[in-house]
Amino acid sequence: MGEVKGFVDPIPYLKKAKVVFAGGYLSILEAFAYQCAVVAAQKNPLKKDYYLLSPFAPWLTVVDTPEDLTRFLKLVQDKSAKVQYTVEKALAWAKTQNWQAVAKQYESLYQASPIMNHKIEELSPREIDVLNQVKEGRTAYSEVASDLSISLDTVKRHFENIYAKLELKSELVKSGNVMIKALIKAIRLGYIKDFEPSIKVEETPIYKKAITASSGGKDSEER
Repeated sequence: MGEVKGFVDPIPYLKKAKVVFAGGYLSILEAFAYQCAVVAAQKNPLKKDYYLLSPFAPWLTVVDTPEDLTRFLKLVQDKSAKVQYTVEKALAWAKTQNWQAVAKQYESLYQASPIMNHKIEELSPREIDVLNQVKEGRTAYSEVASDLSISLDTVKRHFENIYAKLELKSELVKSGNVMIKALIKAIRLGYIKDFEPSIKVEETPIYKKAITASSGGKDSEER
């Protein structure tokens, strides 16, 4: 029977191992550095794609069936030239890696991501004024209209534009708290200043008042 020892220093084991089962970036890199053949057993399609698209994919064996694993272990046992070549190439690649290289790799992946390339339409100065009213706790259309000296229809139009630009229009159907969601998103995007980030928005009077207004209070966002 095997024995579970918890967290241990892997180096003594890596020095003796021929094959390593690894799943994390650093554990795979470490196994490469000790000239181990590395295999990842994974049935999850998303995780499997992560391995196959990773920078170490050429030297990592990904299996999803016992038969595939058995074939791979047989190749290792027979000292297959292909396995030996892969181990040597993996070692050469591992020697080029350091924290700066890893950070650069992740940065390039982030820069190429759809999230980074997705642009949200800019809010106008007046729309920011409207959201600042919400920040101050004025969540009824009549309060915002009075403070900014504009009509209720204008306030409503500003909120509609804000929800569209912040991509929250679908939230109008799913939730009555879209006004506070717009405020939170605007804060995260840097539109709203002078807001203490350590404060949990959900615990502030602004949030509680917005919930009351959005659930049917006088002149709320749904009216």
